[in-house]
Amino acid sequence: MYDAFEYRNTFYIVTERCYCPLTQLFTLDEYDGSLWLMSIARCLLQAVHYLHVNKYAHQDIHLNNVFASFARDEMRSDNPGAIQFKLGDLGVSKMFGELDAANTLAEWILPPEALDPAEYGPLDRRIDIYHMGLLFLEIMHDKELRFTRDEILAGRPREMALQLPPPLNFALEKALRRHAAFRTNNAEELWRDLQSPPTLPDNTSSSTVT
Repeated sequence: MYDAFEYRNTFYIVTERCYCPLTQLFTLDEYDGSLWLMSIARCLLQAVHYLHVNKYAHQDIHLNNVFASFARDEMRSDNPGAIQFKLGDLGVSKMFGELDAANTLAEWILPPEALDPAEYGPLDRRIDIYHMGLLFLEIMHDKELRFTRDEILAGRPREMALQLPPPLNFALEKALRRHAAFRTNNAEELWRDLQSPPTLPDNTSSSTVT
């Protein structure tokens, strides 16, 4: 953010200009989500980790709120530089103690605990873990996905994650578990899961923990 001011009863926030949202990646020739995933995940998980360390949950992570940006190459002015990915639109972000399901505007990314907290657990920072799981699932499927309320409660996103190759199947099914208590705990854990072969606790299988 470069500046913020009020003028004629309107608040203005001046931010850097990003190149495009992630949805535009799907229009690239020969797009392959498996080649983009880890670069996007590294940037996005760092951003979410920073928010969580400061006791904030984003609550609205989806493809159109993650932006591609080019880091300037100081050595070569004719080069656009390296691409980075940045998390934007913190309009419904809340401190952990103020989380409210009503603030999550996109219905297709509502986590199960926002729909049935008595069954699936309290709403906490793991709402962002669920949203990142959905976003990474979309990247691997090369398209935007829309889930109905019934599909979310039935665990359809997790079922789709289980069809991916390892270690993505393990990492994403864990992030998309319906019961928050069994879901990936934080951004650092999700990053480790994305880089590691699937490992499960003794006497536990991914097919029984949802």
